[in-house]
Amino acid sequence: MQRKNQIRRLAAENNITIAKLAVEVGVQPHTLRRYTRHEAEPKLELAEKLAQFFDVSVANVLGTEIAQQKSGNAVIGITEDELLYMPPELLADLQAYLRTARSSD
Repeated sequence: MQRKNQIRRLAAENNITIAKLAVEVGVQPHTLRRYTRHEAEPKLELAEKLAQFFDVSVANVLGTEIAQQKSGNAVIGITEDELLYMPPELLADLQAYLRTARSSD
């Protein structure tokens, strides 16, 4: 099952335009618009910035609203099925993030 990121919904709920949001998180507006049109998925680093901006979980930004599991200091919410269908570049970012979180304990 493929999940879709929730950037457009979160922006609307917080009364912020995609252009303003892009400035706030440090990306080009056209890049953020590609994500809102689901033409690409944000890298984990950007998903973290968006989650921090909206005060939600990365799982919420990425559209993986499921039971959360704890991994060191990192809280992730991704099922095994979602890992199977995750784009390789996002999976690599997630793995790097988890290695970093574990090593900082």
